[in-house]
Amino acid sequence: MFAIDHAATALVIKRRFPEAPLPLLLVSVQLMELLWVVLNLLGVERVTTEPTVRSVADVHLAYMPWSHSVATMLGAALLVWVGARAAGRPRLGLALALGVASHLLLDLVTHDHDLAWAPGLEGGLGLGLYGAAPMVGFAIELLYGVLCWRIFRGSRALLLVIVGFNLANISFFSAALPGPEELLANRPLAVVLVVLAQIVITLLLVRVLARDSRRKPSNLRTGATVTAPALASTRGNGGGAMNRAPASIGRRAPQGASFLAALLSTVVGTLSNLGCASVDGRTITVRNEVFIQRPAEEVFAYLADFENMPRWNYYVKSVVRTTPGETGLGATFHQVRKDDWQDYRIVEYELPRALTVTTLPPERSLAMRFSLLPASGGTTLVDEWTLDTGLPWPIAGLAVEPIRRAVATNLQKLRELLEVGETLLPDGRTSRR
Repeated sequence: MFAIDHAATALVIKRRFPEAPLPLLLVSVQLMELLWVVLNLLGVERVTTEPTVRSVADVHLAYMPWSHSVATMLGAALLVWVGARAAGRPRLGLALALGVASHLLLDLVTHDHDLAWAPGLEGGLGLGLYGAAPMVGFAIELLYGVLCWRIFRGSRALLLVIVGFNLANISFFSAALPGPEELLANRPLAVVLVVLAQIVITLLLVRVLARDSRRKPSNLRTGATVTAPALASTRGNGGGAMNRAPASIGRRAPQGASFLAALLSTVVGTLSNLGCASVDGRTITVRNEVFIQRPAEEVFAYLADFENMPRWNYYVKSVVRTTPGETGLGATFHQVRKDDWQDYRIVEYELPRALTVTTLPPERSLAMRFSLLPASGGTTLVDEWTLDTGLPWPIAGLAVEPIRRAVATNLQKLRELLEVGETLLPDGRTSRR
């Protein structure tokens, strides 16, 4: 299956696991193909072509038992699941494991008997559509991509990209249609680089347009006043856009900006985030800020009572103080989230300017610091997280932006709650102060 439809698979998984970062899902569905690219560049696996290439039937994935075998798929999926579970994210592990496994399962439908059971155990797996009936394979891939878009409920722009990339590949499926595949004859390295280019471009496009599909045309921006009628109007159409992920707090959404600018922003942001890991390669830091039109004392008091957290963080189900007496320095809390739990302690309590909590063992280290800066008409709240992800450096770097945006969403809900008295959480629940 071609790159765009593997990328579309991540949309279906995202729909089922909304808390899973889309960039990680997009990497997971192409993990086996990225391994294939690397192994071909190293000469471990190989591609061959006919003297004349007129369709995908003339390109032969001659040897790829390491990247495209049932054993590799099962092993990689299991490794991803175990790693995420060890990091305290079992649902994320399941989502990523499904992404890894989906690649070979989809390839089985279209590939030309070139998939193996395991290295050294050739199986000739694959229905063979690329060789015997390539246009049937094309129709299946196109319909599959549209179905993924439908399940995800994406934007028209996202649909155009999915359909457009499928149509752009049509000459690869029909020998009667001339196309750029003719240039691939006797150039196996060119085949590998074309595949790599398609992977990168489609992942970036799907990443950008899937995010735009979930972005609402919001009047809730940093420093903006939200009135009760405005909030009510968003509920009046079934929660509408408020139930989708909002634009990041602390910066305006690029409304009216060109698609190229949005794409460039994503590329630059991803590359810069790769450097956000600490020296040991596992710790990341994310920072958000929001202006709340309430006095610092009021904001601090609401934050310091962590039993309020489920009202503005949809992922938290309950928080209970586990130490007697008043909330203050040294107080501990037990927090139950959707798929795990945590214990943490207040390690900094400076009314009304600073509040810090850290998780307690055996949980992975997380320090969450709130800084409150009194300003004219309200308070600037700065929320800084320092998190040991337990993940290797490249994956930890990719996690930075999704985590930052998730925290930004929670801060926006906190602001609505304090300014308006109620908010609509991303899971559809109405929360009141």
